[in-house]
Amino acid sequence: MGSEEWWLMQINRDGVEEAVEAVFSEYLPRFKRILWDTKFIARAVTKIDLPKFFEGVEDETVRDAYLESIGRLTKTGEEGYDIFKFSLTFYWAEVESFMDAFLRNWITHARPPATVDVFEKIRLDSSVGELERLSRSEVMNLYAQSLKGHKTVRKSSEIRTFFAALKEIGLGECDGEQEKRLGDAFAELQQIRNIMVHKSGIVDARMIKACPWLKARSDIEIGKLYPLDVEVMQNHGKHVFELIDHILDRLERYASNG
Repeated sequence: MGSEEWWLMQINRDGVEEAVEAVFSEYLPRFKRILWDTKFIARAVTKIDLPKFFEGVEDETVRDAYLESIGRLTKTGEEGYDIFKFSLTFYWAEVESFMDAFLRNWITHARPPATVDVFEKIRLDSSVGELERLSRSEVMNLYAQSLKGHKTVRKSSEIRTFFAALKEIGLGECDGEQEKRLGDAFAELQQIRNIMVHKSGIVDARMIKACPWLKARSDIEIGKLYPLDVEVMQNHGKHVFELIDHILDRLERYASNG
């Protein structure tokens, strides 16, 4: 039994179970599939069939670029750097989507905006008439995005913004050391994604400034290609599941203080 299943069996509070199940039931299989397909591709990059990696994926640009890269690699026998680049870029997109989905579902089912102090200071950038035409999910998404953009919440990286948002909506109690370690790991993942998308994988000064601990690594240098391989993907995969455990720990603390 996975940790998320165990947690759902331990707690039965109005709204909380719905919020957690709505997110984890969708995203856990998606994270696992990305890691599995990337590992598979790395082992047999020149003789693979196109994976079922993008079933249900709406972003045609990312999907087409990924599949084009796979097709090119199968024909030329090139090294798999491009395939790792697209895999990691897509993986980060899933992490961002997961964090947004968690915030949206939490304030939908467990802590409505009317019960959260910070929302008294937030104005949605929509008229009453516009809000009336939106679905409940769309309105909650507006609230979640407004929360992330609030001056007391917005931080230097998406993961630290997410952690600050969790604190504002009642999920602040946590393992501080684990939060810092995950903050560094996902800040780095975000920067890796940025240089893959905007710099063709070339390390830039912005990345080093955002992740100063990278200065100690002899294999990372400004102006050089970031060393990306399947081990990097696997390490970030471990971080994702550690993040999930971290959120579950916050939820357990929230429940025990009920």
